[in-house]
Amino acid sequence: MHPPKRPDANPYTPTAEIPEQAVGGPIHLPPDVRGTFVHQVPILGILMVVQGGLDVLMSAAVGVYAFILPEAISQSRPGGGGNPPLPPEATWVATALIATVSFFVLAIGIANIFAGIWTVQFRHRGRALLAVSFGLLSGLTCYCLPTSLLLFIYALVVLNNRGVVLAFDLRRRGHHPQAIQQAFSRGATPTGQVPPNVSATPGE
Repeated sequence: MHPPKRPDANPYTPTAEIPEQAVGGPIHLPPDVRGTFVHQVPILGILMVVQGGLDVLMSAAVGVYAFILPEAISQSRPGGGGNPPLPPEATWVATALIATVSFFVLAIGIANIFAGIWTVQFRHRGRALLAVSFGLLSGLTCYCLPTSLLLFIYALVVLNNRGVVLAFDLRRRGHHPQAIQQAFSRGATPTGQVPPNVSATPGE
Protein backbone atom coordinates (compact mmCIF):
# COMPACT_ATOMS: atom_id res chain seq x y z
CA MET A 1 0.00 0.00 0.00
CA HIS A 2 1.45 3.34 -1.09
CA PRO A 3 1.79 6.12 1.49
CA PRO A 4 -0.64 9.00 0.94
CA LYS A 5 0.75 11.96 -0.98
CA ARG A 6 0.73 15.39 0.50
CA PRO A 7 -1.67 17.72 -1.31
CA ASP A 8 1.11 20.22 -1.96
CA ALA A 9 3.60 17.62 -3.14
CA ASN A 10 5.37 18.55 -6.38
CA PRO A 11 6.07 15.53 -8.62
CA TYR A 12 9.01 17.42 -10.19
CA THR A 13 10.81 18.05 -6.89
CA PRO A 14 14.17 16.19 -6.71
CA THR A 15 14.13 13.28 -4.31
CA ALA A 16 17.71 13.79 -3.15
CA GLU A 17 18.69 16.58 -0.79
CA ILE A 18 21.17 19.12 -2.20
CA PRO A 19 24.26 19.42 0.01
CA GLU A 20 24.64 22.69 1.87
CA GLN A 21 27.95 23.39 0.12
CA ALA A 22 26.13 23.31 -3.22
CA VAL A 23 23.61 25.99 -2.34
CA GLY A 24 25.75 28.65 -0.71
CA GLY A 25 26.85 27.14 2.60
CA PRO A 26 30.20 27.77 4.30
CA ILE A 27 33.20 28.18 2.00
CA HIS A 28 36.05 25.85 2.95
CA LEU A 29 39.29 26.73 1.15
CA PRO A 30 42.30 24.42 0.94
CA PRO A 31 45.14 25.82 3.07
CA ASP A 32 47.52 26.11 0.09
CA VAL A 33 45.18 28.15 -2.12
CA ARG A 34 45.84 31.86 -2.42
CA GLY A 35 43.48 34.52 -3.72
CA THR A 36 46.00 36.74 -5.50
CA PHE A 37 44.64 36.01 -8.96
CA VAL A 38 41.04 35.74 -7.77
CA HIS A 39 41.01 39.49 -7.22
CA GLN A 40 42.21 39.95 -10.81
CA VAL A 41 39.08 38.28 -12.22
CA PRO A 42 36.82 41.40 -12.10
CA ILE A 43 39.62 43.44 -13.69
CA LEU A 44 39.94 40.87 -16.45
CA GLY A 45 36.19 40.95 -17.03
CA ILE A 46 36.20 44.75 -17.37
CA LEU A 47 39.10 44.61 -19.83
CA MET A 48 37.22 42.02 -21.88
CA VAL A 49 34.22 44.33 -22.08
CA VAL A 50 36.47 47.21 -23.17
CA GLN A 51 38.15 45.03 -25.79
CA GLY A 52 34.75 43.92 -27.03
CA GLY A 53 33.71 47.55 -27.38
CA LEU A 54 36.83 48.28 -29.43
CA ASP A 55 36.05 45.31 -31.66
CA VAL A 56 32.50 46.55 -32.21
CA LEU A 57 33.77 50.02 -33.15
CA MET A 58 36.29 48.50 -35.54
CA SER A 59 33.63 46.34 -37.16
CA ALA A 60 31.52 49.45 -37.74
CA ALA A 61 34.46 51.23 -39.39
CA VAL A 62 35.20 48.22 -41.61
CA GLY A 63 31.50 47.97 -42.50
CA VAL A 64 31.43 51.63 -43.59
CA TYR A 65 34.54 51.03 -45.69
CA ALA A 66 32.89 48.05 -47.37
CA PHE A 67 29.85 50.21 -48.14
CA ILE A 68 31.84 53.00 -49.83
CA LEU A 69 34.39 50.71 -51.51
CA PRO A 70 32.61 50.33 -54.89
CA GLU A 71 32.26 54.09 -55.30
CA ALA A 72 35.88 54.66 -54.27
CA ILE A 73 37.12 52.13 -56.81
CA SER A 74 35.03 53.59 -59.61
CA GLN A 75 36.41 57.07 -58.94
CA SER A 76 40.04 55.95 -58.67
CA ARG A 77 39.96 53.89 -61.90
CA PRO A 78 37.86 55.78 -64.44
CA GLY A 79 39.33 53.80 -67.30
CA GLY A 80 41.61 56.50 -68.66
CA GLY A 81 45.40 56.80 -68.63
CA GLY A 82 45.94 53.15 -69.49
CA ASN A 83 44.12 51.88 -66.38
CA PRO A 84 41.20 49.72 -67.48
CA PRO A 85 38.29 49.69 -65.02
CA LEU A 86 37.88 46.68 -62.78
CA PRO A 87 35.09 44.30 -63.69
CA PRO A 88 32.00 44.66 -61.47
CA GLU A 89 32.46 41.11 -60.20
CA ALA A 90 35.86 41.91 -58.71
CA THR A 91 34.49 44.99 -56.98
CA TRP A 92 31.62 43.11 -55.39
CA VAL A 93 33.86 40.21 -54.33
CA ALA A 94 36.16 42.64 -52.53
CA THR A 95 33.15 44.31 -50.91
CA ALA A 96 31.75 40.95 -49.77
CA LEU A 97 35.08 39.92 -48.24
CA ILE A 98 35.42 43.16 -46.30
CA ALA A 99 31.80 42.95 -45.14
CA THR A 100 32.44 39.38 -43.95
CA VAL A 101 35.45 40.55 -41.93
CA SER A 102 33.28 43.31 -40.44
CA PHE A 103 30.60 40.84 -39.37
CA PHE A 104 33.20 38.45 -37.96
CA VAL A 105 34.85 41.16 -35.85
CA LEU A 106 31.41 42.28 -34.66
CA ALA A 107 30.62 38.75 -33.48
CA ILE A 108 33.96 38.57 -31.65
CA GLY A 109 33.30 41.92 -29.97
CA ILE A 110 29.84 40.90 -28.76
CA ALA A 111 31.23 37.58 -27.49
CA ASN A 112 33.93 39.41 -25.52
CA ILE A 113 31.39 41.80 -24.00
CA PHE A 114 29.13 38.99 -22.77
CA ALA A 115 32.08 36.87 -21.61
CA GLY A 116 33.48 39.87 -19.73
CA ILE A 117 30.20 40.40 -17.90
CA TRP A 118 30.08 36.72 -16.97
CA THR A 119 33.72 36.81 -15.84
CA VAL A 120 33.02 39.65 -13.40
CA GLN A 121 30.32 37.42 -11.94
CA PHE A 122 32.66 34.37 -11.79
CA ARG A 123 30.57 32.52 -14.37
CA HIS A 124 31.36 30.55 -17.54
CA ARG A 125 35.13 30.32 -17.24
CA GLY A 126 35.37 28.08 -20.31
CA ARG A 127 33.40 30.52 -22.45
CA ALA A 128 35.66 33.36 -21.34
CA LEU A 129 38.73 31.43 -22.48
CA LEU A 130 37.02 30.67 -25.77
CA ALA A 131 36.08 34.33 -26.29
CA VAL A 132 39.60 35.67 -25.76
CA SER A 133 40.99 32.91 -27.98
CA PHE A 134 38.71 33.83 -30.86
CA GLY A 135 39.48 37.47 -30.09
CA LEU A 136 42.93 36.93 -31.57
CA LEU A 137 41.27 36.57 -34.97
CA SER A 138 40.26 40.22 -34.80
CA GLY A 139 43.91 40.84 -35.62
CA LEU A 140 42.84 40.37 -39.24
CA THR A 141 42.09 44.08 -39.14
CA CYS A 142 45.57 44.82 -37.68
CA TYR A 143 43.79 47.32 -35.42
CA CYS A 144 42.95 45.14 -32.43
CA LEU A 145 45.86 42.69 -32.59
CA PRO A 146 48.10 44.22 -29.86
CA THR A 147 45.33 44.55 -27.28
CA SER A 148 43.80 41.18 -28.22
CA LEU A 149 47.15 39.44 -27.79
CA LEU A 150 47.84 41.06 -24.41
CA LEU A 151 44.32 40.25 -23.19
CA PHE A 152 44.69 36.64 -24.33
CA ILE A 153 47.93 36.18 -22.37
CA TYR A 154 46.47 37.89 -19.29
CA ALA A 155 43.33 35.74 -19.44
CA LEU A 156 45.36 32.53 -19.74
CA VAL A 157 47.40 33.41 -16.66
CA VAL A 158 44.40 34.45 -14.56
CA LEU A 159 41.74 31.92 -15.59
CA ASN A 160 44.04 28.90 -15.37
CA ASN A 161 45.15 29.74 -11.84
CA ARG A 162 44.13 27.08 -9.31
CA GLY A 163 42.45 29.55 -6.98
CA VAL A 164 40.49 31.12 -9.84
CA VAL A 165 39.30 27.71 -11.03
CA LEU A 166 38.09 27.02 -7.49
CA ALA A 167 36.38 30.42 -7.33
CA PHE A 168 34.42 29.74 -10.51
CA ASP A 169 33.43 26.33 -9.14
CA LEU A 170 32.20 27.96 -5.92
CA ARG A 171 30.09 30.35 -7.99
CA ARG A 172 28.65 27.41 -9.89
CA ARG A 173 27.67 25.89 -6.56
CA GLY A 174 25.65 28.97 -5.68
CA HIS A 175 28.00 31.21 -3.68
CA HIS A 176 27.76 34.94 -4.20
CA PRO A 177 30.79 36.63 -5.86
CA GLN A 178 31.23 38.97 -2.89
CA ALA A 179 31.36 36.02 -0.48
CA ILE A 180 33.90 34.28 -2.73
CA GLN A 181 36.19 37.30 -2.78
CA GLN A 182 35.86 37.71 0.98
CA ALA A 183 36.82 34.08 1.47
CA PHE A 184 39.99 34.44 -0.58
CA SER A 185 40.80 37.81 1.00
CA ARG A 186 40.67 36.53 4.56
CA GLY A 187 42.10 33.11 3.85
CA ALA A 188 39.46 31.78 6.25
CA THR A 189 36.06 30.16 5.94
CA PRO A 190 33.33 32.83 6.03
CA THR A 191 29.73 31.80 5.86
CA GLY A 192 29.43 32.37 2.14
CA GLN A 193 25.90 33.61 2.60
CA VAL A 194 24.51 36.15 0.16
CA PRO A 195 24.68 39.71 1.54
CA PRO A 196 21.35 41.39 2.39
CA ASN A 197 19.24 42.63 -0.53
CA VAL A 198 21.35 40.68 -3.04
CA SER A 199 19.95 37.99 -5.30
CA ALA A 200 21.25 34.47 -4.77
CA THR A 201 21.02 33.33 -8.40
CA PRO A 202 23.52 30.49 -8.82
CA GLY A 203 26.20 30.71 -11.48
CA GLU A 204 26.28 28.30 -14.39
